[in-house]
Parts: sequence; C-alpha cells; structure tokens
Amino acid sequence: MRFRDSRHLNLPQSRLFDVVADVERYPEFVPGWVSARILKRDETGLTVEQQIGIGPVCKRFRSRATIEPQSRIHIASIDGPFRRLEIDWSIVRDGDDRCTVDLAIDIEARGGITGRIIETNFDAVGRQLIPLFVDRTYRLGLRAPR
Repeated sequence: MRFRDSRHLNLPQSRLFDVVADVERYPEFVPGWVSARILKRDETGLTVEQQIGIGPVCKRFRSRATIEPQSRIHIASIDGPFRRLEIDWSIVRDGDDRCTVDLAIDIEARGGITGRIIETNFDAVGRQLIPLFVDRTYRLGLRAPR
C-alpha cells in the first residue's frame, strides 16, 4: 500500500517539524499507536521500539528514524510485522509562518489476516496523519505568532 499527501500550512516549519520529530509522543495522539520508546540516539537519528494496536491485533516492531534537521524525517522498519514500512516526512519553509509538508507512506505487511488488518489500518490512519500533526501543533501552542 502506498499513500501520499501534501499540504500548504499556516505553521512555521520548525514548529511542525518538532512535533513530527517527537516520536515518543505519537501514542498520545495517533490512533493505533500504543507505545514508542527511543532505544538509541545518534547524530543522524533514532532507533525506536514501537507498538501498534488494531482491534485484537497488537504488534511490536523497531524502526530507524533518520532526521535531517528542520526538513526531513524518514522512518523505516527494522523488523516486526512488515516486509516494508517507510514513512517519509518532508517539511519545507514557505515564508516566516508557513510551510509545505509532504508525506509518503509505503507499507507491505507480512501476509495473512493480520497483515491485511495492519495495511488497512495504516491506510486509514495515513489519511489522517497531516491533520493529526497539525492539530497537535496547535494544541501544544506551537502555532505561528500573530
């Protein structure tokens, strides 16, 4: 399953980027994200252990988040229920208080019923991700100064 979304936003690039880069907080506002714990930090990014829960299905996996400060976050699964999981965020400044965000998700779960459930859920959540992160930015008071 592949999904792409792009939006022009009235948010400063750095503020939205900070919310997207705060992987450990995803369970607080992303449906289906049960937990996220940073295992390792280094100069290029993070290794994260995460758990997703979809109805009766609960799966743990590790991922690598490669971070290009203030512009890009690329998340790729290392193990778990995925043959492939890549989530790519690109956030480009469009002025002092505006940015363009591009999101690309490429997922292929391991087969069977569990795999179909995971892929279907990621498709549904993927369509909500940019609005969820924008809403989170506003709720944290991280919107553009007036």
